[in-house]
Amino acid sequence: MTAKGTPGSGDCPDRDGGERIPVQTGGAPELSFPWAAPSWVKPGTAAENARFLAGRVPEIGLCMFEVESSARMPETELPRGLADLPLRWHAHLPSDLPGQRDLAAGAGAASAQGARAAELALAAWRRAAFLHPRLGVLHLPAPGGEGGSRAAWLEAFFRVWRSAGENPRDIALENVRGAPFGLPGAPEGADEAALCLDMAHTLAYGQEGDSMRPDILARVRLLHWSAPGPAGPDGTPRDRHLPLTGLTPVQKDWLRRVWARRALPLLPADAAHLVEVFDWEGILLSLPELGRILGRA
Repeated sequence: MTAKGTPGSGDCPDRDGGERIPVQTGGAPELSFPWAAPSWVKPGTAAENARFLAGRVPEIGLCMFEVESSARMPETELPRGLADLPLRWHAHLPSDLPGQRDLAAGAGAASAQGARAAELALAAWRRAAFLHPRLGVLHLPAPGGEGGSRAAWLEAFFRVWRSAGENPRDIALENVRGAPFGLPGAPEGADEAALCLDMAHTLAYGQEGDSMRPDILARVRLLHWSAPGPAGPDGTPRDRHLPLTGLTPVQKDWLRRVWARRALPLLPADAAHLVEVFDWEGILLSLPELGRILGRA
């Protein structure tokens, strides 16, 4: 399965001299905040990664990034025995659903995309149901349409989701490029959904203002953490899912001195922090910096 940022692609920065967080033998790092790791931190199946992470992390974000593979993950990849591991789970639903990257401009076409997206997301969600995931992360549709078409996509998605007997509160909408949270007129369903605040997207795509809004923070149940890395050769911002040691001095200063002071007191106490780095060594290097940002190092 391919994860966001292409795990194992060599995007992680030089780790020489990097600070590591103490890890108990066979146990998890000693941290004072709820946190999680993705289901790809080393080459192998989701099952192999989960068995490695059990006892090291409290929660796993199951990577179901691709429609083609997520609903048909074989038993060898996602065996039912994983439910017996000492782990909490959430699922990252596919990020190649209709309309997520090519949202139609017209409301009718966008609505059709949203309905089909929900059907495909439901198939992935139900494949993971035996793990009792507490959330399904869903990328907001972007870009290509504004206002009405995005609202039409969301309305159709949640109409199908609800009609299938699922709860909109189980969805956590994630901010992405071209789709911050500050959208006008959230349709029914979307206004009930939780939010997943991706801080690398916040930094890379100029969404800092949204990340400190009280009405947004009150709905956040999951945060994604990584360093976005430099823009591409053409100057286009991107998110490379680097360890947090790759944050620039300016980014670190803003996160610690501005964002943490304004936003942290407004986050729900049970909001979990996913280190969205697809490499275990990169996660270990990231945790001390995350602790400093959260004021808990």
